[in-house]
Amino acid sequence: MGPPPYPGRTLSRAPRANAHAERWIGSARRECTDRMLILGERHLHVVLTDYATHYNEHRPHQALDQEPPGPLPPTAGPTTATKI
Repeated sequence: MGPPPYPGRTLSRAPRANAHAERWIGSARRECTDRMLILGERHLHVVLTDYATHYNEHRPHQALDQEPPGPLPPTAGPTTATKI
């Protein structure tokens, strides 16, 4: 028996060890890269960046009752003070 795996690494040939990554990779392949001809590494990067934006912001999510995630709540920013 060899040494334990490094922290943060998954075991080889163990798809359940990192189910979230496996799910995203499968979705990206089925919904994106299997439907187009990728012309190079730069093109692949652009396509996957656009798909990641779609996946995280516009695609329906089961946990949200098939609704896309809403806009992020506003953050507190600088305010302008007025004199009365």
